[in-house]
Amino acid sequence: DLAKRLGSEDAARMALGNLNNLIALRSKDRPTQDFVVETFGKTAIHTVRVGLSSGADAHLGDFSSSYSTQLTESFEEMVPADVLGKLPNLQYFASVSGGRIIKGRFPI
Repeated sequence: DLAKRLGSEDAARMALGNLNNLIALRSKDRPTQDFVVETFGKTAIHTVRVGLSSGADAHLGDFSSSYSTQLTESFEEMVPADVLGKLPNLQYFASVSGGRIIKGRFPI
């Protein structure tokens, strides 16, 4: 609707890009979902894996053990596009000025 009113897709994206705040309710429209995902950006996901093993032999005092940790980091979308299509009624994601991302719901 905005692209039609402003005359082009580029003009609509420019107008949306000038907004400081964005509130996204449930959206089934893929281009809208992509715009929201792009606006919210990505976040770092840290994963820690811990391993512990031990073993003993039949001889008294013969044993072995090991301990390991692995930390991995990946960058994922802050709000995945498929989640935007599954939001319950009156729930939203918002990006407000200052860079805060909020998940909330409107009380009835």
